[in-house]
Amino acid sequence: PVAQLRAVRAAAPAPRMIVDPNESWAIAQVEAMQGLAEALRIDLLEQPLPAQEDAALRGYRSLIPIAADESVHVAADLDTLPNGYGVVNIKLDKAGGLTAALALAEAARARGLGVMTGCMICSSLSIAPAWAIAARSDFVDLDGPLWLSADRAGGVPGRRDRDGLARRIAARRDEENGRDPRRDASQCGGSVTASRRRRQVAAGRLRWSH
Repeated sequence: PVAQLRAVRAAAPAPRMIVDPNESWAIAQVEAMQGLAEALRIDLLEQPLPAQEDAALRGYRSLIPIAADESVHVAADLDTLPNGYGVVNIKLDKAGGLTAALALAEAARARGLGVMTGCMICSSLSIAPAWAIAARSDFVDLDGPLWLSADRAGGVPGRRDRDGLARRIAARRDEENGRDPRRDASQCGGSVTASRRRRQVAAGRLRWSH
């Protein structure tokens, strides 16, 4: 992913950047990417290793924080979490609801861990209660409703540029489905390259995954 990460940072030099390999790396790749991650000012590396292999992070000291996502669902999981993790990604969907998510956030803070609030692809019904945790989080990624063809009326994205976001997301789907991105450029208000669209959808937050 070196070329892709460099391209994303070149296209968007200012936003904070999260890299989410989604359990697809090995510890050797985590180690090899340290220098690049620091050079590109990557703020967070999210769940690089498969959850069943993250014992390799025990005692590991990364140059950038590593967040546990699939490795932590509820507060009890912190008891066996390798100390190479410095942040916990809390999702109401995997925690079992707001009560369990709040308990996880409190337990993570008590252990000196940073907190990220994330989500699955979901409607605003899941996002609205997550704000209670997001308000006290170091990182927030609550874009679930943006990936739906239709959210609930009056959903959490609000009125600000909702139509523009919908057009840009639709343009990305068209491109990934093999349609001509040039045809969609006028509909999404500019370039429809993946890095540009991700930057616009995130509205100041940048998240890269593969």
